[in-house]
Amino acid sequence: MRSLRKHTFDAVLLAVAVLCFVLMLIASNDPVPESLRNTPVHAFLKQFTTGNQIVFDLAVGVLAAIFMYYLVVRVPEESKRRRVRDSLRSTYESCKEVCTAIYLGCFMPSYPADLPRALSDMTRFREFFKEDFSSGQTKWDAVANGLTEDRLRALVVELELLMQEIHFALTSVDVRDPNALRFLKHLSRALYRSKNWSTDYDSTKSLLGFLWSFHTGWSWVDGYRPTDPVADMIAAI
Repeated sequence: MRSLRKHTFDAVLLAVAVLCFVLMLIASNDPVPESLRNTPVHAFLKQFTTGNQIVFDLAVGVLAAIFMYYLVVRVPEESKRRRVRDSLRSTYESCKEVCTAIYLGCFMPSYPADLPRALSDMTRFREFFKEDFSSGQTKWDAVANGLTEDRLRALVVELELLMQEIHFALTSVDVRDPNALRFLKHLSRALYRSKNWSTDYDSTKSLLGFLWSFHTGWSWVDGYRPTDPVADMIAAI
């Protein structure tokens, strides 16, 4: 349904262009090619009884307008939209990897270099950090215990970079999908609040709750979602 809404305008313009092209052929003063004479197509292309020049000029004008619209407006706009979307996706993926590396550093003195990238997958992240770290403590609990001021500042920097990239995307292109626009604005506000996080108990609890949702797709309404909601909304830009 979202794809249908996105391309409705293009479909309408295509239909108008096809109609104008047919009208242009009918109203044209050029003779019908020999190969089409005495065929059903020849009968269909028979000129109107009056007003052929007006119809021809209007049809050509509309076709020219549609062509110029795509050449001057739509093609550059879509090219820019693609660049902005790719940049935001890259920043989002980088943010998740760097943040995951910070979490791992809270309780692991060393780890495989490719582990942060592997844990970018929501399911693997959830399964990994739900594993037991010690008696009565999961690895995510260990992250809370090992979160120092320096690590917190590093997290805030990464989240601010993502927030700035979201702001740039929202101001650079027209986000057609209302759900994506609403979601990204909400995420931007949540990221902005990260500036006020500290390492005290209440702040750390709030911070880790947000970060768990950020990495696993958890929400109180939908639970764990089957796909990455942030990546889905970025793709809808």
